Amino acid sequence: MEDLLRADTVAGLDQFKTAFLSCGMRGVSHHVYNGVSEDNHLIDDPTVIQNLVDAANNGVNLYFSDWTYEFIERGWPDHVTWVGDESELDSAQRGQAGPVAARVVHDGLAAFMEIPVDSQIEVIFNQGGWAVPIEVDESLVDVLVRGDIVFDDPDSGEYKELTDVPLVFTFSAGGGQVVYTAFHNEAQITDDARDVLRFSLTQLSQI
Repeated sequence: MEDLLRADTVAGLDQFKTAFLSCGMRGVSHHVYNGVSEDNHLIDDPTVIQNLVDAANNGVNLYFSDWTYEFIERGWPDHVTWVGDESELDSAQRGQAGPVAARVVHDGLAAFMEIPVDSQIEVIFNQGGWAVPIEVDESLVDVLVRGDIVFDDPDSGEYKELTDVPLVFTFSAGGGQVVYTAFHNEAQITDDARDVLRFSLTQLSQI
């Protein structure tokens, strides 16, 4: 995947219908995310960012989770506002661990889950330090799930609450579709979160 992202053209990426960039893409290969070793080689590479944008424009669907928010921030900077200083890497990684009072706010997702719109669902963040989106440009982005969360303010260091944070959202990017989930699909996955992922992936497969 790293070779495809850093290639001189997007011919390799264009062979795929959907590319999945999970949280671990923030530090892949021999670059280990440990606070010491350099791991910005993908985020800081303009070729990688341009290839993602071009691939989406060409019809490739892109799924991002948690720390890979930086790719969205750099590729589509007008779509989402994140906690912290957007000029500083990793500054949005302020979400606190624990259950979140999340709600389904998208008609299609609600119908898929067979629940009314604005129904509460169970979402759990089993670790802190997840990237916190504050708001989206609703003329560009469709939000599927919102929630009330706790984060540590990067300026004061105090724990603060945010309501109606967009935890899952999607937007069109050229001929492709981008999906982002603030939560992972591993240890902390709940039945509700799994249904959200199933719906999101079903949407991607239909494009």
